Amino acid sequence: MRIFPDLLEDKTPGEEFNKSQEFTDEIPTSDSIRAVGGTSGTTVVAEDQDGTDVSSSVVLNKVVSGTKLQARLKIPSGENVYLVTYTTQMANSQELFKKYLIVRVRTPKAI
Repeated sequence: MRIFPDLLEDKTPGEEFNKSQEFTDEIPTSDSIRAVGGTSGTTVVAEDQDGTDVSSSVVLNKVVSGTKLQARLKIPSGENVYLVTYTTQMANSQELFKKYLIVRVRTPKAI
């Protein structure tokens, strides 16, 4: 399966940052994004370039804020490429929508 990311970030090992995905265009009229937790399908998952789920060490926090799903991400040491999948579940229709972030991690080289 080929994924075309909605966002692309270049980061260095150990970097910690917030990144959100906007779902305004996906939310049906009179609906909203379910909060994270419990039985909600709203979540953020991270996989390394081998397809291994590394969410427990990369995704520190996730929260819904209006029409956005935000995550606090921490990049482990070492160079890698991460696919971060933001999934939102609608409160009324129960529809699921996904957006993707690619994080490329590179160690800065001395000149």
